[in-house]
Amino acid sequence: MNRQGYIRTYMHDDSEGLANNHWSIFSHDIRAHSGKHRHQGGINLFVLKGKGYTTVDGEKYNWKEGDLILLPIKKGGVEHQHFNLDGKPSRWVAFRHIPSADMIGRFREQKENLPDWDKKKP
Repeated sequence: MNRQGYIRTYMHDDSEGLANNHWSIFSHDIRAHSGKHRHQGGINLFVLKGKGYTTVDGEKYNWKEGDLILLPIKKGGVEHQHFNLDGKPSRWVAFRHIPSADMIGRFREQKENLPDWDKKKP
């Protein structure tokens, strides 16, 4: 669990000894909703199960199992948050091409934490 939600990382920037270490791959379980944050975009999300929606710069985009969500690369970043409408956890897997992310720059600005993350604090 982190400020965004329930994340499982499969490959990351500092993964070593892999056949293809040019990708960051992780899955995200959306229980009620994720945290809200802004970064430069360029991440592809494939919905494995469930249905919900994602807000991208204030606009709502519905998704369901089998859909592909493409977060655009945008100057100044893309603010987004994911919401579950299924009643049980939805899950998507994310793919980020590391050389492309390095080329466009990296930043993340946290706007809202996952509610469970805030409850975890003393």
